[in-house]
Amino acid sequence: MIVWREGAIGIPDGKGGHIICHYWIKVYDKPSAQYGIEGGRISKLMIKIDGKITANYDRGWDVHPTDKATETAVEILLLGVKNEGAVFKSQLTTTCTFMDVWGNKRDNRYPESELCYIRAYHDGDDWCMSVFPVNWNLKTKELTAEADEVFDNFKKAFPDLEAVREYVEHNAGPMDGDPTEGNAYLELEHGRYWLRLITRKGDYNLYLHVLSKAAMAEAANR
Repeated sequence: MIVWREGAIGIPDGKGGHIICHYWIKVYDKPSAQYGIEGGRISKLMIKIDGKITANYDRGWDVHPTDKATETAVEILLLGVKNEGAVFKSQLTTTCTFMDVWGNKRDNRYPESELCYIRAYHDGDDWCMSVFPVNWNLKTKELTAEADEVFDNFKKAFPDLEAVREYVEHNAGPMDGDPTEGNAYLELEHGRYWLRLITRKGDYNLYLHVLSKAAMAEAANR
């Protein structure tokens, strides 16, 4: 089976922000020594940054990646075809670059740029989730589709509570000295995301806050 995939990867720019790499890839079920990148399953690939093509592969390189962000994005995609959860984890960071949004709250005590949050727990077999709208007027097809993909990728990266526990211990780090809780952050093309990860018993295990980058930009220009 042949699958086309499209998405965006946020690569840290070293200045507290991210470079957004928009990608398209064509993936086969089996590796191809003749046509796949590095003999793998990706036979076609395109990456754009700010609308400019920075890499293109069509059974061979037409445009070689030359900048660090594109090179990193290609590495992540190659890794992700082998392990989709690894791509998601590689994009997470423990540094929040949008703390200022919590200074712009409305009467509902949530940031005015927050679309919604997802609350989820693992029942031993699968993730169970509920969506809570915050500023639903910020809803766009692009942002909601991206948020859905973030949660789907979260489930692939963290198939059980033990995976969350291991990540909190080794990556997210304890929050306020609590070893059962940690934070991770993600920036993509349309949204910024705060993942509050909790491993203690009797509590929800994930609060995923979805914030609109368009709303943040509007607030910054006021």
